[in-house]
This record gives sequence, C-alpha cells and structure tokens, in this order.
Amino acid sequence: MMQISETNKVDEHNEAAEILSENAEQVEALCLKLNRSDFPLLSESYLALSSLKKDKDNLLPRTIAPFVLQDPLATLFVIKYLAEHVNRSRQTEITTVEHALMMLGVEPFFKSIESSPTVKQMGLPSDVLQAIYNVSRRSFVASEMARKVAKDLKDLEPEEVQIAALLHDMSEIFLWLYEPQVARKIQQLMKENPTIRSAALQRKALGFTLASVEQALSRLWHLPTLTQELIAHKNVEIGKGPSRRLRTVQICTQLVRHLGNSWKNAALKDDFLLLTDLLKEDLSAELIQEQLLFVRSLVARWDDLYDTESVGLAPFGGGDFEIVQF
Repeated sequence: MMQISETNKVDEHNEAAEILSENAEQVEALCLKLNRSDFPLLSESYLALSSLKKDKDNLLPRTIAPFVLQDPLATLFVIKYLAEHVNRSRQTEITTVEHALMMLGVEPFFKSIESSPTVKQMGLPSDVLQAIYNVSRRSFVASEMARKVAKDLKDLEPEEVQIAALLHDMSEIFLWLYEPQVARKIQQLMKENPTIRSAALQRKALGFTLASVEQALSRLWHLPTLTQELIAHKNVEIGKGPSRRLRTVQICTQLVRHLGNSWKNAALKDDFLLLTDLLKEDLSAELIQEQLLFVRSLVARWDDLYDTESVGLAPFGGGDFEIVQF
C-alpha cells in the first residue's frame, strides 16, 4: 500500500506540539469576544424550523433533528441551550440532537428559537456572509461523511461522531461573525501562501491557532465531554487519534476541507490513504469514486436547501467536478 508522506507526518507532529504551548491569555481574550449568547442561525434553517412549528403538535424530536443537523449554528444552539437550561448535575450527558430535543420538549424548543436572529438579518458584508455559508456547507458535508464512516465501522451512535465533525470549525464561523477583520487577515495570508499550513498562518495572524480557540469555546459552551474530546483531536496527529471515532472526525474534516478548495487538491492522496487505513480497505479507483460522488451529492443537497446563489457562494471544489486519479 502507498505510504503517507513523512513530511506531512512531521508537520502534523510539530503542529500538535506547538498548540500545547499557545498563549492562554490571548486565547481567552478572543474567546470572550466570540462567546455570544445571541448568535444567529442560518436564515434558511430558521425559516424551515419556523415552518415546522405550524405542525408542532404532531412532531417528534426525531423528525425535527435532521433539520437542525443541517446547520452547525442551529446544532450548537440546541446543545448550548440544553446545557444552560437543564440541570448540569445529571450523571448522563446528552450527546445527540434528538435526545436534546426530547429533554427540552418540542414546544419549549420552538419557543426558544422565536427570538433568534438570522445571519442574513445582521447586515453583514458580502464576503463575510459568503465565508459563513462556505464553512457551514463544508461542516455539513464533513459531518455527513463522518456519520457514514461511523456507520460503516458499526458505531453504536453515529450522530455523536456527526455532531463533532459538524461543530469542528465553529471558531472559524464565529470569527467571521464577530471579528471579521481578523478572519480576513487569515484568509488573505492563506491566499498569498497556499503551500503553508493554515495553522502556521493562523498563528502568524493571531499569535495562536483556531484549534486552541475551538477547544476553549467548547468548554465555555459546556459541550458534552464526549463532543469536546472528539473536537480536541487538534492536539493529535491526523489519523493517529486513540479511537476510531476520533480518527473519523480527523480524517473527514480534513478531507472535505481539501476537497472544498479543489477536487484535484494534491493533499487528497494522503487523505484517502488515511481513510482506507481507517476502513481497513485498499486504496482503489472504485473507493475514491464512491467517496467523491457521495460528497458531490451532499454538496448538491445542501446547495438545494440553502440559498447559496443569492449569497454568491463559490462552487464547492472551485468548479467542475472531477474524480481524481492517483
């Protein structure tokens, strides 16, 4: 079997070591700016959930949950709202959206979102709106891919893995929402330095990485311990996590990020090697085609649900779909 490049292994190891020494005070200061209680939902999610409310007497949590899980902001809202309004001394944490909705109750849930703002109501600049939708779409695709992989691995609760992948890049979304000038700086650095790892460029712009921000925010938001542990993989070399669930989140989020930049991204080779190793399969043209077609179907599904055209969101993968060959 083909081997993952040693350079990438060293880079990941060095990045993991550096993250551990991030400036805690600077991270905390940024988190205080980002930790908002009135954060918005994607506009289309709000409208879809509001439409469901008309038939709330006949709805069950399991019919509402899929609508929530399309949107990382809506998913965070449900989990965070539960943590703030349900006794934290419970011995068993609620780790899925369906169970969270069961605990909240259908009526209280719909009441809780009535006053929620939406992203499009915030009067955000077009580039900020595009960035938020871009990260949200990428997060959705990664989460659905993670759920599929978890099922293939016979995971007993695939939604837990799905949620971790969905919330994986929340710090990036919140940076665009509340500190867009910083997000723009990072974005510009990435455009000017396409061969340098994003973590290094984040550290140049911020003095630390968004990985550290993500971990700190997950604690402030009182995310379930399990979710925090799956998000905390950013301190672990990609593909080297101590559990299959952790490796699933690692690999799916990285692979989809690379695909989002280009269907022909040079880093995809290593990503697929990591995925096949996780699935205990050989790297083959058939497996690559299956995974890429699945990703394309997820992108089409999300683009159909969300008004990406009016937002001016660029096509996923940078343009025409292509099945890469190694």
